[in-house]
Amino acid sequence: MRRRHFVSLLGTALVGGCLSSDNPDTAPTLGQISVVNHAYRPHTVHVLIERNGEPIYWADHSATAGDDIGPGGAVIPCAWGTEAGGYVVRARLDERTEWRAIDIDEYDSESIGLSLQIGDVNTGPRDAPRLTIWHTSNPSERCPTGTATAAATPEFREPDAGELLSNTNTADPRRERPRTDD
Repeated sequence: MRRRHFVSLLGTALVGGCLSSDNPDTAPTLGQISVVNHAYRPHTVHVLIERNGEPIYWADHSATAGDDIGPGGAVIPCAWGTEAGGYVVRARLDERTEWRAIDIDEYDSESIGLSLQIGDVNTGPRDAPRLTIWHTSNPSERCPTGTATAAATPEFREPDAGELLSNTNTADPRRERPRTDD
């Protein structure tokens, strides 16, 4: 039995080395972000994107309702451009206080695309869906080159202190301990 355990550990160690990139010091770029709504009613997703610790994008997106035929959702424009950096994407659903976060530096890829999933295929009409963050390193999920940076886009706005610190069920996602979804 111990021999099987050792062989499985050895195989994992060998494969683990094959999965790393040639340049581990290169920061990834943030690719496209989509919102997929499996729930039967529309929802609002609040998105905050930071690059190297600085907020570069803050916006609310209305996701259309899903139905028996398929999911609804929304498309988030690539307002952050194609610049590599230490990206953290935070999102929350409707007026909930819990933020979901993903730090794309934790993934060994040149570019990471994200899908903010509201519920799943088993979400029923009366269910309270939860928000999860899925990631992909699919090259087709990259932002198009020539995409405007966040500072040049009208959608970007720095969140004011009232939005981040008010008692209206809106917590500052940067002050909470990030919850990273895999």
